[in-house]
Amino acid sequence: MAFQSTEPIGPSYLTVTNKIFKELVNSDHAAQEYRTHIESRLREERANLEQERQCSAELESRIASLQWSRSQLEATVQHAAEAVGGLQKELEDLRKKSGSSECRVVALSSLSDTLLKILSNISALQSAPQGEVDIVQMSTELHRQQNIIRGLEQSNQRLADSLQGLKTALEVTLIGESYWASESDNESVTMVGTTSESAPLPGPEVNADDEAIGCEQTYPTQR
Repeated sequence: MAFQSTEPIGPSYLTVTNKIFKELVNSDHAAQEYRTHIESRLREERANLEQERQCSAELESRIASLQWSRSQLEATVQHAAEAVGGLQKELEDLRKKSGSSECRVVALSSLSDTLLKILSNISALQSAPQGEVDIVQMSTELHRQQNIIRGLEQSNQRLADSLQGLKTALEVTLIGESYWASESDNESVTMVGTTSESAPLPGPEVNADDEAIGCEQTYPTQR
């Protein structure tokens, strides 16, 4: 036979039961809200982590690109420095050649003036056979010297043009170095360095007669 309680349920028992039930419901609701908040925070943190990973990958790629650009820039600067050294050497050689040619022009001009004076002084000897021979020889020599002078003047002009071109090449090279240096400091542009071999400048053309003429000349004496 089952035991049945004959004691009636009082209002205090119902009140306590309802209170406990409400507390359980409120606690479960609070737990659900907290769980939702935690899950939301977790999704945000995962999104932030993925974004940070992408930024890190982009930065690594950019650093690698900048390092490669820097190596290219260093190679370009080294090549430009070598080119400047070669251009400076060529400029010095051209200056030496120009000075030598100017010395020859001065000497030959002096020789030409001397020959003209000699011809004017011996014009009275034209009736003599020997005098005619000397005049013809001197006229031929004078014509040859004048041709040499014209050739040297043209050579000087070519040297001057070569010097001007060399100075322009030096200025362009120095401007290129300054540009690449500023680009390297900014680290904002990826550059692929290109190099080019500088063509040698043409040397002056010297006539065959000019090879035997130096700064010192032996002038003919009047007979």
